[in-house]
Amino acid sequence: MSQINRTGTFRFQPIDAGIATTKNGYPQWVAQLKATEYYDVETEQWIDWSEYDENEIVCYMVLFDSNNKPTLNITQLQKALGWSGTSFEELEYEHIADVIFQGRVEEHTYEGTTSLRVNWVDAYDAEPGRTLQKLDVNEVKKLNAKFATQLRELSGGTKPQSVPATKTSKEEVKAAKKEKLAEQAARSKTAEDKVSQPKSRPTPPRLPPKKKAISEEQEVIEKGQAWIDCCKMRSDSVSDKELENTWHDVVDSLGGEDAVEENKLWKSVRDKVISQIDVKPEQE
Repeated sequence: MSQINRTGTFRFQPIDAGIATTKNGYPQWVAQLKATEYYDVETEQWIDWSEYDENEIVCYMVLFDSNNKPTLNITQLQKALGWSGTSFEELEYEHIADVIFQGRVEEHTYEGTTSLRVNWVDAYDAEPGRTLQKLDVNEVKKLNAKFATQLRELSGGTKPQSVPATKTSKEEVKAAKKEKLAEQAARSKTAEDKVSQPKSRPTPPRLPPKKKAISEEQEVIEKGQAWIDCCKMRSDSVSDKELENTWHDVVDSLGGEDAVEENKLWKSVRDKVISQIDVKPEQE
């Protein structure tokens, strides 16, 4: 067996696992994983990967940051492994030998060297490639009910009913039509007077500015990759909510999601978000 040689979403089975520490003394879960399936994004199907030689990878998941606060990895491992979070001993191999879970393999560059790492884990049946944590339909309905008053205020409140139109007499209708015809006649006379007058030579309109072509050397990335990069780079002290709020603020500052997509500005979104949040220290 040999190292996985591609990025993407896999389903993994732990071969060996346990608790270790980083070079800075932070506790981390370390696991030797074997890929059992690979998700083909084109066909949206899971492919059996157990027979391929390139099916192994080591996973490093830091559990607590420098302030002894739990990282997002803990929530991920609870979903992926069914870990209760009660003790580190539960994360040892003998407690998870029969578990299969999803993992996202991405490129990681450190000091000029690029390698493949597992940077996101999730439950076996999670939606492949999902990184944003969203509420389900029922939970959204509950929020609508809870904040119904505030939402009505945002929309301007209940709109007053329109006053029913009063009946108009035949004489009033005739008078209105007569007045309208008189106004049309006056506008026609004004137009004829303007046509009879000599016109000054018009100034040629300026040519519209040419759109700048995107340089071939400029990096262009998609929305999903920009979000994944932000998740990878954020410090462990940055919560999901803080990251999402910063993301939405940056997108709004660039004209909204449609404008960002049309102008291919997802790299700018990523760079601005990363510049506004705490970035995690490089781990080996």
